[in-house]
Amino acid sequence: MGAHNLQSTATQLYKHLTFVYGTLKTGQPNHHVMRSIGALYVGEAITLDKFPLIVGTKAKLPFLLYHPGHGQRVNGEMYILTDAMLEMLDEFEEHPVIYEREPISVEFVIRNRKLGETRAIVEGQSVYTGSCFNTFNAFGYFFKAFPADQLHRRSLLEEYDAAHYDGYRELEDNFCSSSHVVDHLLCDAC
Repeated sequence: MGAHNLQSTATQLYKHLTFVYGTLKTGQPNHHVMRSIGALYVGEAITLDKFPLIVGTKAKLPFLLYHPGHGQRVNGEMYILTDAMLEMLDEFEEHPVIYEREPISVEFVIRNRKLGETRAIVEGQSVYTGSCFNTFNAFGYFFKAFPADQLHRRSLLEEYDAAHYDGYRELEDNFCSSSHVVDHLLCDAC
């Protein structure tokens, strides 16, 4: 009975599927955040819809822009988080000041041998037991303030890898507002 209660408690805790596409992915500069909060890796994922993914600012940061239907289907990773982990990730992403957490539909290949645990955690959504793509609703972090009429000024990517952007570095100061970020993204010298 005790083991059943423990399993039931764990199922309730890990309930937020979260899609990451930039510096939080495995092998990227901020992946340590996902490890430190205890996020559980589920697998590689791709957005169901097209979104513009750009790199900008002096820090060479990735921004997934909230302009559905523009850009590419974006590659990333799927994690499962608890309420507390989601709050910590919100703080890291400066939600809702800079990035805004929104629902996003993604497809991914299940490579996790713990399929039974995954099926229990993602209650209400079917999981096929083979190696095929599956569609899930998750959370993603978007930058919403970027003007759609400026999308033509940026390369729209399908995947981010910090190794491709000479000069990636931690921010010395946080942005104070989304309009401050837009100013940096639209500045050709920034």
